[in-house]
Amino acid sequence: MQGDFDAAVADFFESTPNVPGWIEEAGNAFLAFIARRPDPVAASLAQFEAAMIAAKQGELPAATVINWGVHPYEVLRSALSQKIPQQYTAGRFQTLVSSNIEGYFTVFEMN
Repeated sequence: MQGDFDAAVADFFESTPNVPGWIEEAGNAFLAFIARRPDPVAASLAQFEAAMIAAKQGELPAATVINWGVHPYEVLRSALSQKIPQQYTAGRFQTLVSSNIEGYFTVFEMN
């Protein structure tokens, strides 16, 4: 998995000719880049992280909806622990992220 991340960082710098000089702007640009990648788990996680940053800064009053093909709590736990499982529980889930939600987000399982 580390190789995937290293490759994504290298791709970002190769395909982004003018990486912003400020770390916050560069981070946002990187998350936007990952959100467009073909890996749906990485894309959802990047969208979630970008939305959480905006929500915590009070810049996201309307809810942002993020679709997941796997259980988001499993992805978040593995990202925080840096222990990536062989697979996640598949399903249809959505997270709503907003400055107006207690804890900034909520998860829904879609049937």
